[in-house]
Amino acid sequence: MSKLIIHAGFHKTGTSAIQRTLYNNKALLSSNNYFYPNSDPFEAHHKLLARLLNSQIYDLEEAKNDAYRTLATFKEQASGKDIVISSEMICEGLNPIVFERAFELFERVEIHFYIRNQLELTESAYNQQVKQNGESRSLLEYKPYTVDLYSHVEQFRQVFPSIVTKCHLYDKGEFVGGNLIFDFFERVLEIEGPEIDREAQGITNRSLSPVACILLRYANKVLATSSKARQDYIKKLFSSFSDNSDHSYKLIPDHVEEKILQEIDFCNKRLDSEYLNKDYFSKIAVRNIEFLSDEKAFEIARSKEFEVII
Repeated sequence: MSKLIIHAGFHKTGTSAIQRTLYNNKALLSSNNYFYPNSDPFEAHHKLLARLLNSQIYDLEEAKNDAYRTLATFKEQASGKDIVISSEMICEGLNPIVFERAFELFERVEIHFYIRNQLELTESAYNQQVKQNGESRSLLEYKPYTVDLYSHVEQFRQVFPSIVTKCHLYDKGEFVGGNLIFDFFERVLEIEGPEIDREAQGITNRSLSPVACILLRYANKVLATSSKARQDYIKKLFSSFSDNSDHSYKLIPDHVEEKILQEIDFCNKRLDSEYLNKDYFSKIAVRNIEFLSDEKAFEIARSKEFEVII
């Protein structure tokens, strides 16, 4: 039976770590009857998805043909093995109908999502915007992530009722062995106790602490995004603000968290009942940790005699 497994994200759920591990452990995958297609210059299949995203706007039929041709090539290269593709771009902006013909190549198609507490997700996505893209607006001015996870997942089931759509929790307490990579290999690929090459295992993108995130946000107004001065400043932030006390804050005030939870209440109940079969997302509550204001971040920086760039 020919099978296609799609790891569709979401963003900020360890996707880079999973993709790097898949890319660097192709021998392990092959010995378990899996084929991870060449994805250069990326370790994920972003190039393919970016192409489909662009072409669907101008010519949906050509996008469908492109998806079919690409997956047909992957299937030929796989020589009878099941295929695994991974890109978080699949779940955002891509019209599922693009795969209308491509999915006909396989007897079974599975699409897997890791889903995360939306309050943490919002902060993590914002953190990346500040670190990688030079964002200088506050989190409340710039909301970087759509929190209705259910709609993103459900669109595939609506277009392709026959495919297997599964959600897995991005929660260390829920991971197999407390490890995301082992969780992916066992839950998604059904490879028990995988002997993963430790040196080739993916490393999760490192996030700034809340204090460092605010300090860099202000520095982004002054320092050019790609400048050496900014890179050096980021290294100093990681060095000075990485202990547990710096992570015991949140960037979203209580009243905003409450509003977000009200907005996604319906979404979360449906995730629980239709995809998780457990009461998990419905129990997300306003986090009982201190909101970190800009003034508080500056106070902490001064207490450590750290140079603040404003």
